[in-house]
Amino acid sequence: SYRMGGTCGNPKEANVEKAPDAIMKIRVLVVKLQGLPANNVPLENRELLVTCDAGMDAPFEMCKMNAIDPFFAVEFEAQAGNLDFTVYEVIDGREAELGRATLDASALDCHVEDLQLQGGSVSGAFITVKVKAEGNEYPEDEGLAEFTVSIDNPKKSKNLGVEVDSTGPSCYVSNIKANGLVDRYNKTAEDANILPIGGYIVAYNGVSDGGSAIEKAMKKAAPTVEFTVRPAEKFRIAIDKSAGGILGVDVPARPVGNAVFVQKVKDGGFVAKWNEDNPEQEVKPDDRIIEVNGKKGKAKELIDMIKKAPKTEKVVLTISRMASSYTE
Repeated sequence: SYRMGGTCGNPKEANVEKAPDAIMKIRVLVVKLQGLPANNVPLENRELLVTCDAGMDAPFEMCKMNAIDPFFAVEFEAQAGNLDFTVYEVIDGREAELGRATLDASALDCHVEDLQLQGGSVSGAFITVKVKAEGNEYPEDEGLAEFTVSIDNPKKSKNLGVEVDSTGPSCYVSNIKANGLVDRYNKTAEDANILPIGGYIVAYNGVSDGGSAIEKAMKKAAPTVEFTVRPAEKFRIAIDKSAGGILGVDVPARPVGNAVFVQKVKDGGFVAKWNEDNPEQEVKPDDRIIEVNGKKGKAKELIDMIKKAPKTEKVVLTISRMASSYTE
């Protein structure tokens, strides 16, 4: 369904002063919206609008222009009860509902959840929301928290079966080889405790001073192997090649693995333009490009996909970085 309207300015917080004192108040933090389709999305004059009806005089609204996976980090006060979210796409003033989600916050002290959008024109998208009652703090997102993988290795096998790209401050896990020590562990471990492809090893058996040192330590035999792992945080950016120009990132002369390591973002390139327009979602040194237009590949293949993409089409890059926390 379509309805006219939608303006993207500063978030509008509803007036809650008239609410009775007996009604419990909560703080709500809308973190991000992810998983929306990226195909056939215009690069300009497109707004993603999120509204939240929480029993106030008017819904709270927040929006982002020309983002694919918008990061909001917008906080507001609400009444404890159902938080009804609706997501719209607004193009040239015409508004289309993409989906809805509801969180029952009537009895939550502190909570974080990825709310799946339902009933609209998209599937697989979700909005990340945190809630805290008075006297509480926002919870950490456990899916983004650092964790430890400890594996017994009584035979002191050097066949860990982990392929990594050690460029930068950590080791990016490119592949887990079949029947190696880690693969056998992953098959029996709970999902939350596996060493994932695409994760970041920030320490190994106490060694934590850079990717090269960690990779070197992983080649030494030990009766127990312990990985400190930080999950990946991903988002997508869209670059426009129609005006000509360059991608504008420095990458290793000999890229390895299945991701392109970003050494530097240079002025005047497509990525720098994105950063200028989206300061809350900048591409930074030590990030990695892991997909081009939704396609995976070896690092050199990904670079070729970007170079060979027609100038008449936008290019969507999926960016990966070590996860951070949004509890501020």
